[in-house]
Amino acid sequence: MVREDRTNDNAVLLLIVGLVASFLLYKMIFMPRPGYDYNFGYLYGRDFPNFWAGGLAAVNGKVAILTDIDTYNAWLHGMLGGDVGSRYHYVFSYMPNVLPLLAPLGLMSYAAALYTFTAVSIALAAAMGWWVAGRDRFAGLLMALSPGLFATVFNGHPDMFLAALLVPGLLLMQRRPVVAGLLLGLATVKPQLGLLVALVMLISGNWRAVAAACVSASVLVGLSVFFFGIHPWIAYYSNIVPHQLADLHQIYDKVFVYFIPTPFAIFTWLGLPFAWVEALQFACALAAAAAAVYVWLKSDDEALRALVVVLATALCLGYFNNYDLTMLALAQVAFLYRSPLSAELSRPLHVVLWIVAAVSPVMAVLGAPLGALGLAWCLVALVMAVRQRPSVEVAEVASGHAR
Repeated sequence: MVREDRTNDNAVLLLIVGLVASFLLYKMIFMPRPGYDYNFGYLYGRDFPNFWAGGLAAVNGKVAILTDIDTYNAWLHGMLGGDVGSRYHYVFSYMPNVLPLLAPLGLMSYAAALYTFTAVSIALAAAMGWWVAGRDRFAGLLMALSPGLFATVFNGHPDMFLAALLVPGLLLMQRRPVVAGLLLGLATVKPQLGLLVALVMLISGNWRAVAAACVSASVLVGLSVFFFGIHPWIAYYSNIVPHQLADLHQIYDKVFVYFIPTPFAIFTWLGLPFAWVEALQFACALAAAAAAVYVWLKSDDEALRALVVVLATALCLGYFNNYDLTMLALAQVAFLYRSPLSAELSRPLHVVLWIVAAVSPVMAVLGAPLGALGLAWCLVALVMAVRQRPSVEVAEVASGHAR
């Protein structure tokens, strides 16, 4: 009863501070102001034109245009009309296996697609929060109003859909490895987010999950080749991948640093040479990966494992945006309601995890992109908690445990 009361108190606290943090994110980053384009392609749909255009290209047989960056921008800006988004240079940086999933968006106008996409993202967040928390209604509301989800909605990204694959996949990996693997394989449309997921699957020898993931990932690739041919894949690796690697230099030049809550952003902000920044980011990635593997092998707490893997992923990747932290929010909801360890951790730690998606860009705009420090502190705290209780097991979870 004491644990349940503390969980409820923490959930209410997170809801309140999360709304405040999300308002700050909106006001300082996304709110329209003189000289700022308050229109499709910038506010709630900031990056959404990419996903709408991908669906449109898939439906109309124009997939080849997606990998010709200059032609793609001319085509996209022409469809958006006038100067909407003309200051924004778009790159369709996603592998062709995502195109079958984006095709439904191409059947709608931009506005209809954006509003539908946003509404479904919010509804999915509520449903997944409810499910991972053991069918708790307040948890659904908490997730639907989380800073992580707002960051995704404001940026027009599909990371709520990826969170709905990755986090349940991690939670189900031991009990239902085939289902987990099928979910995780679908998340390979953004493969970097599953880097540590693949590592813990291999290290723990969960071969059923690995096999199932390979099947669902192969189905997506097969569908893309069946409908669009092999050329989009060749063009992706010859045109888009080099451009994405060059993006690290753009981050180093502080073009996107306010959206990147990673060690890379901190080392860049300190003015270190690019080679040093890369080396230090790699060292941080190794440390974070080691922490994730340690917790995965030492603890039987499913929700704790999922949270640590997601948290470590954020620290492993140099290019990891605040909208990617949607999966951290969902993992935290699961941890809050399902893990016996959650009630023992300090409220400041819970709060930092919850608001970092909103506060990190705000801090960066104010001149200090230090979001990764909060993530690192939380990861260290969780690892230390496991060291003190190396045999943490999920003997009891919140009533109504998710099946």
